[in-house]
Amino acid sequence: RHRDGTTGTVGGTRWLPGECDVSIRPGWFWHEHENGRVRSPQNLFDLYFKSVGRGASFLLNVPPDRRGRVHENDVASLLGYKELLDRMYAVNLAAGATASADAERGAGFEAAKVLDGDKATYWATPDAARAAALTLTLPEAREFSVIKLREPITLGQRVRRFEVDVRVDGVWMPWITNGASIGAHTLLKGPRVAADGVRVRIEESAACPCLSEVSLWLAPEGGGAQAKADPNQVSRLGWKITSSFETADHPAAHAIDGDPRTIWCTHDEKLGEKGPPQSVTIDLGREIDVAALTVLPRQDGSAHAVPDRYRVEWSADGTTWSAPLEGEFSNIRANPVEQRIALPEGSRARHVRFTALRVLERNNVTVAEIGVIRRK
Repeated sequence: RHRDGTTGTVGGTRWLPGECDVSIRPGWFWHEHENGRVRSPQNLFDLYFKSVGRGASFLLNVPPDRRGRVHENDVASLLGYKELLDRMYAVNLAAGATASADAERGAGFEAAKVLDGDKATYWATPDAARAAALTLTLPEAREFSVIKLREPITLGQRVRRFEVDVRVDGVWMPWITNGASIGAHTLLKGPRVAADGVRVRIEESAACPCLSEVSLWLAPEGGGAQAKADPNQVSRLGWKITSSFETADHPAAHAIDGDPRTIWCTHDEKLGEKGPPQSVTIDLGREIDVAALTVLPRQDGSAHAVPDRYRVEWSADGTTWSAPLEGEFSNIRANPVEQRIALPEGSRARHVRFTALRVLERNNVTVAEIGVIRRK
């Protein structure tokens, strides 16, 4: 039943807020070699929508460095993140609107309650209603890209299905489709639009629909300070890769194509799953002094076939190999970001081999990207 905690249970008898735990760095502790891999302000902003925007808390780990202070790169990213939030929340673009609804419960539960800034007051329909529509009419066309909705959560999480329309040049058109849950708080991004009307259509509800807030915001596009990229990342130009097993649609070449959306995978539709150990061997084209390998797990939100134990070997000539270096990616299920495997001083190599020894789920292996860091 622990898996239910990630999605909730419809018809449950208790409500608990979700918790989203993530680190600003690849791991939970500070390491000097990760100073160039701090999450960017835009990444933190996106995570805000995926956590707070979905009614959960955003628990961000920011580890202190050896001075007992937050590193300057982390500070720059956090300040940039705050700048993005401040810019979005600077103006509620629903301010000054009027609200109306096709059904109201009566005095004290009018549609206007969604605009009064008080979470304790709310618009409600008569008991028999299971669907309703609430409309905001703005004083003029305003540009926005985010809608914030709240239910009075003390009455339970009622809404099961909803959509949002906008009125542009007098014509209503879909803006947010397939809305499934509101709860205590939801933030939804839609296309940037200039509209003078917004309509929330609740199409299914477990009890009579209620809303305590409808507000509109404009998400900034870009901006914020950026953490510096690792300047010692080796170019993949001219690399060659072979593998112990690959499929036609997910070849090993996907692990060095620079695209985090593609993966090397050892699950073939006809031959079935090929479980660990599975390896890829990369020819860098020239011998270099290697400081570390980087491994990016699949980025599609799935933990299927993500390696959590590994072995790394390296060679100058492709014949004589180093002693194997084995380890594990701690907490990769909760923090599926790029992992860094440090090699010992003096590790010169033209060939590197990564072997997945164990995976989180299923019985095949996936990797999105493998990179190499040159020693300074």
